[in-house]
Amino acid sequence: VFLPGMEDGLFPSQQSIGNNAEVEEERRLAYVAITRAKKKLIICFAKERMIHGMTQRSPLSRFVKEIDEAYLDMQTIRRRSSGYYNEGEPHRPLTFNDAFTRRDTPRVSRQSVMFSAGDRINHATFGDGTVLSVTVTNSDSLYEIAFDRVGTKKLMATYAQKLMKKISF
Repeated sequence: VFLPGMEDGLFPSQQSIGNNAEVEEERRLAYVAITRAKKKLIICFAKERMIHGMTQRSPLSRFVKEIDEAYLDMQTIRRRSSGYYNEGEPHRPLTFNDAFTRRDTPRVSRQSVMFSAGDRINHATFGDGTVLSVTVTNSDSLYEIAFDRVGTKKLMATYAQKLMKKISF
C-alpha cells in the first residue's frame, strides 16, 4: 500500500485541521489505509512541494507521527543535483521511474524544450498566449504563459507540449 502526500495540510487537509471532528474522520481514513497493507506499507511525504504555483513547506503528517517508531523503517531520499540517492547507498541513483511509473513513460529533457520566452503559442484549451519564462528542472520544464483570454498559467512541459503549437507571425 502506498500513502503519498502524508503531510499536515494535505493529510489531514488544511480545511480540517481546525475542526476536531474532521481531523478524527481523516485519522480514521488513515487507519483504514494503513491496516489494508498486507506485506508492505510505504508512506511518502515531501519536505516541500509546489501547490497552486507556490512552494510550500509542510511538516510530516501528525498521523505518521502517532505511529510507534518500533514499527517504522525510515528511509530518507535526498535530492542532489545529479539525481536522488538513498542515504545508505550514495552511489546508487534512484529515479521516480524506479518505483512508480512504467518504463515507457515519456520524459522531457533539457534538449527537448520546444518553446522560449517571447514565443507566441496556441494551447488547445486556453487559446493564444505568450511564453513569459521557461524554467528547466532535472526532468521537465515549467512554462509560464500569459494567455490572452484566461490570464497567466504555469504549465509543465511534459503535459503542455502535447496541447500547444507555436504561432508564426
